[in-house]
Amino acid sequence: MRKVRLAVVISHPIQHFAPLYASLASEPAITLKVFFLAENGLGTYRDQQFATDVAWDIPLTAGYDHQFVDPGRVIGKFNFFTMDSPNLLSAMHHFDPHVIWLHGYAQLANWRVLFGSLGKRRIIYSSDSNLADSRARWRRLIKKLWVKVFFRRCDKFLSISPTNRRYLQHYGVPEAKIVDSAFPIDMTRWQDDRARLTAGGRKQLAGSLNLPDGATVLLFIGKLIARKRPQDILQALAKLDRPRLVLVVVGSGEMHEELAVLAKKLGIEDCVRFTGFINQKHLAQYFDLADIFVFPSENEPYGATAAESLPFGLPMVVAAGIGAIGASVIEGRNALLYRVGDTDHLTHQLKTLLDDTEMRSAFSSASLKLAQAHDKSLMARDIISICKLYATEST
Repeated sequence: MRKVRLAVVISHPIQHFAPLYASLASEPAITLKVFFLAENGLGTYRDQQFATDVAWDIPLTAGYDHQFVDPGRVIGKFNFFTMDSPNLLSAMHHFDPHVIWLHGYAQLANWRVLFGSLGKRRIIYSSDSNLADSRARWRRLIKKLWVKVFFRRCDKFLSISPTNRRYLQHYGVPEAKIVDSAFPIDMTRWQDDRARLTAGGRKQLAGSLNLPDGATVLLFIGKLIARKRPQDILQALAKLDRPRLVLVVVGSGEMHEELAVLAKKLGIEDCVRFTGFINQKHLAQYFDLADIFVFPSENEPYGATAAESLPFGLPMVVAAGIGAIGASVIEGRNALLYRVGDTDHLTHQLKTLLDDTEMRSAFSSASLKLAQAHDKSLMARDIISICKLYATEST
């Protein structure tokens, strides 16, 4: 069996995928090379949605072979046409991959790979897409034709959730081509981060946030932007009107001032803590401090923070439109769902969970068990199996 050369094409270094690439690179049956279109995320950069300067505190390119096809390039705005490079195919020709892994169809570079001069290569496709689509009907019809053309050139499809699987089926992907996998989270890192936490550190963080003794903590983590709907949690908190119930908002963005004003208007400013942007290495202490994780987004392809909360055993209350439902978020097992934007329903679900200690305990145990089903090693295993299949077919 030959050693399979696996090429990955992706826009830029992304913190969720870096550990997965390192895991694949350690596999003896594979020679991996990741081709980046741009250097976004490598150094300090201005994140428009976080509305702050960001410099990731975890390595993004360590442990695997990679190439920036346009060294020094930073993409100002990601869209179909900017996610491309005329130098991509020549770089890939030099590597001469047997298998190419593409993430998504909405970037010109991936179409260049499928229909360019590389010839027929085995293609693995993955995305976090689901069927939530508010576009006009004619736009949806055009998209369906466009996506089907792309998908016909792909050999295997990684499904990361039931919602993602339904998306693939909707666009005509045969069952035989779908491989059920998992959103790749570096659970080992999160579990190690949690193991390093101490009671003293927890007390210190609670003190720095000025939490009352015996506080029950609701946690939101994310960008403070409209589609994340953080305001819904503030509305629910005001309706609950409970002593020692505190909302910790981890993140930054254009809605920060609006949320601070809303908290004051609702009379709950003493019950809300805004931390600003918190980097990867320090998030564990906030997950550990929380009692309930709340995910109010109206439109979320997956929802990585829901998966990242699992090794901390957090019960969740989640808006019913996110892609992680059925995978990281399972209704009645580790989470309660509510209708997107319905703050009365959100309030009811929070009250149900707050009042039922047995349910919270059961949900916590379920989250801990689900964590094992989301480690990066699972997607790595699936990609390795696909590569070995094609190595066998070629010999």
